[in-house]
Amino acid sequence: MLKKRYLLIAILFGLQFISAQVKIGSNPNTIDPSSIMELESNNKVLVITRLTNSEMISLTPLSGAITYNIDTQCVHYFDGTQWEN
Repeated sequence: MLKKRYLLIAILFGLQFISAQVKIGSNPNTIDPSSIMELESNNKVLVITRLTNSEMISLTPLSGAITYNIDTQCVHYFDGTQWEN
């Protein structure tokens, strides 16, 4: 009986990952069909990774990575070969 309970919990937990879309916000049931992830808020913000210039340069992330550079005080993205702001 205990094994069945664990199996049921595992199945229910796994079902949430079958969905290809995630929405965080006030109305999680409505998400744009072209979105993978959607954030919605009237009083909160998205905070991205904050790095110094030397920390940022020491990384070689995937193309499209985004970070806030504390030294230059602007957002940078990695274009596949170098960081751009």
